[in-house]
Amino acid sequence: MLILFALLLVLARIDNRRTSKLVALLEPGTGFVLRWINIFLMPSFLNLPTIDRPSAKEVGEIAVVFVVGYVCFVTASTLLVRAFRIASPFKYLSRKRDEDIARADDADQITQDVNNEFQIENERTQNAHITQYDVEELELRRIPTMSSQVENTNMASNQSINSNDISKVDGSVNESSPDSLTAPASSSATILQPPDDEQQLSKWQSLKIYVWTRLRVAHIVYTTILIVSFLIYLPIPTSSPVYLPILLPLYLSMSILAYYVALQVPDKIRFFLHPIISSSAIVWVGMEITEAIKGGNLLTGLVKFSTGTRYLTILEGKSGGIVPGAGDVLFSLLDCSIISLSTVMFRYRVELKKHAFEMLLTILALSVASLFCLPLFAHAVGVPPSKALSLAPRSVTTPLAMVVANLLEADANSTVCFVILTGILGTIVGPYLLKLLRVRDEDYVTVGVAMGTASHAIATAGLLRTNPRAAAIASLSFVIFGTIFVIITSIPMIPQTMRQLVGF
Repeated sequence: MLILFALLLVLARIDNRRTSKLVALLEPGTGFVLRWINIFLMPSFLNLPTIDRPSAKEVGEIAVVFVVGYVCFVTASTLLVRAFRIASPFKYLSRKRDEDIARADDADQITQDVNNEFQIENERTQNAHITQYDVEELELRRIPTMSSQVENTNMASNQSINSNDISKVDGSVNESSPDSLTAPASSSATILQPPDDEQQLSKWQSLKIYVWTRLRVAHIVYTTILIVSFLIYLPIPTSSPVYLPILLPLYLSMSILAYYVALQVPDKIRFFLHPIISSSAIVWVGMEITEAIKGGNLLTGLVKFSTGTRYLTILEGKSGGIVPGAGDVLFSLLDCSIISLSTVMFRYRVELKKHAFEMLLTILALSVASLFCLPLFAHAVGVPPSKALSLAPRSVTTPLAMVVANLLEADANSTVCFVILTGILGTIVGPYLLKLLRVRDEDYVTVGVAMGTASHAIATAGLLRTNPRAAAIASLSFVIFGTIFVIITSIPMIPQTMRQLVGF
């Protein structure tokens, strides 16, 4: 990502107009992978059942470290950004608010590119409301009011038409008394209630409208793939050479459809029940049922879901003939999503340049503090040494966190678990915590640095919808944060010192 960002900056210096056209040409593809970045993060969370289950005591200790550590981390990042901004020799650049206002159009464009998975498109929503309104109005037109019956009666008398024929509703004769038909027009207009079966019909029609207005071509395609691959899967024995290849489209379509379902959860519930959590739960249930048909279970399904054969492994010729799983495909696309963040950073390169001083110093201080303080705090609370070291890179994005875990000789599976949970925690708690710290949404530098360094790519995906300018800061922040982490832990004496401090 940093290499592509640097290349775009160089090209912009040579020919800014053509570089902007190039970025605009890339945006449909980059916008797609950014739009669905949460799906690509699902494999890491789905593999949590493969981790050794900690005891209840360890869970409590880790929870304390998690919550306290996160609150301290976000608070420290907020204070450091503000302090370094005051001490910055370039702070006069930050006073130019006119640039922020002038670039509001760019923010709207980025928001439009990456916002589709969090909410239904406005046009389709409006169409749904209009359609539902038309149906309800059509049903109401079939129910005559008292005043309308009076008008019909007067028309019948003038045109010599029987009033009993006028008062028919849906082909049935109105059973109201004749006196009611001749009631004066000044009487209160009372709407006659439809029969219960007609109300149920209206609700059923509303439900059909709701479903069809939200049904997209992608839903139909992935549903078809799921059904066809499942029907092929049923008669195939586990020893067949096509057994593993057929699981790839089966579990891939299952994961994508599960995420679609998770997005239909109401916003109030979805805010606390992150789509990664709810969609993973759906996949676990589906995988358990699928594997039970062949005599397996969830754990055997997860082994086939992620075989470790990524696209780089295949390109390098090191796959060894192992068929990639659905999780490997999604994880490979995660790399594309991370790289695509460079286009967002390029669009907000002016803001990045203005605030580079406070950003870099804050990230450097946080990376050093996180590496040493969090494992020591976990060790003091009573967390086992391997788990304590796994907590160190919890705010680093998954690919870099795995590198850090290997350098520290920590538990890699626990590291992935902590990384994913930290990102979800940041998405849920982070905005509230920033409000308590009196950080305004307009302060995109503080928001971006705090969320990017504390909750990496998952929180950045949330900012792409709500605050794209802060998302650009967060993108650069979590990449620099992870890069500094890898550089520090690459020094041989650092991992040795850390292992001694936590009790190895």
